[in-house]
Amino acid sequence: MSTEKAKASPDPTNIQAYFDKPLNSLFRSQTQDRVPVKLVYNNEGGANVIYCLKSSDGPLPEMLQGQVLRIRKTIDFTTAEETESYFRTTIAPLILKRHLAGPTLLPIETGLIKYLNRNLHDMETSEQRPKARRNLYLSEDESFGLLIPDMSPEKGKSITIEFKPKWLAQSPSAPKDSKRCRTCALEAMRAQDRLAKTSTRVSHGKTHHCPLKLLDGTPEDLQTIMHDIVVAHTEHERYLTTEQVEEISGRLAFFFGERGDYRKLLFQLRRNQIELDQHGIPQAGQEVPKDYMIAMTLRDCSLFIQIPLEPGKHLNARFSDLDPKTSTAERFARWRETEERLIKEGWYGGKPIEGEEKTNECLLGRQKPH
Repeated sequence: MSTEKAKASPDPTNIQAYFDKPLNSLFRSQTQDRVPVKLVYNNEGGANVIYCLKSSDGPLPEMLQGQVLRIRKTIDFTTAEETESYFRTTIAPLILKRHLAGPTLLPIETGLIKYLNRNLHDMETSEQRPKARRNLYLSEDESFGLLIPDMSPEKGKSITIEFKPKWLAQSPSAPKDSKRCRTCALEAMRAQDRLAKTSTRVSHGKTHHCPLKLLDGTPEDLQTIMHDIVVAHTEHERYLTTEQVEEISGRLAFFFGERGDYRKLLFQLRRNQIELDQHGIPQAGQEVPKDYMIAMTLRDCSLFIQIPLEPGKHLNARFSDLDPKTSTAERFARWRETEERLIKEGWYGGKPIEGEEKTNECLLGRQKPH
């Protein structure tokens, strides 16, 4: 009897919803005019859950084609409407539209969000939800989800990799004679902190690269960075052959190299980072400029790259993770403390990590020819 019940139980990762075409909205209940749509749990981060949109019967409504649905959790106090408005008015003017994973508002019935939360709970019960994400659910005060372009890979035909360009220019607060950029200095400090806490050396060689090398390094630097990014990806996607890894790495290095179509994307990102933050983090008690917050958003964005496995084919690259950063006193205090440590403890100046040989040398610390 219990076995029969288990067989009949619905899959909590596969949720039936209904799209109302005149209203361009998602509902839990069906009516004669609503189109059935399956919401398939894809993944989740700290602040959002992502659902793939699948057809239940016939083609998906045009608005939903090539999109995934992002719904915020209770921990994120920025509503979908605020996120969309920030993106449209603040971020979109800074980056070419075709390279943005821009959100589109999609009204969602509260009853559907409550049902999705019950499914997240069922996923926990059946051990289908990551342990680190449990006991935090979708905000039932939210009336919208966000449609964003689906950059998922097509197995056997393409892969999708993600990397963060990070700080493409040095921090304005850094000492003029720095031997590390902001990203490399922070990585070194964190590596030392990990060592002090665990007495165990954690290798960060393949996961960290100096972002200054993306635009100002040698062609060999760029090739190495792209190779390491692809190798890190293959740890999860083991069906790639060694030859495919080499070909894809070379293709990435070409498209982001001197003659590549995507190099201007990184130049554009760097220019905006510099122009929006020319003075560094404000001191305690000072008003935080809006431009500074935008610069910090651009320093934390991700670049998703969809890569066909067929050699020589063009790439599809889009920036994501461009939500507004909330201006809280705690956040600014943490940023200031980090910057002060990087300066006072000598991490910008090239302070070595205890017992560690040089790895991934920062471009600023590279010996310059006389």
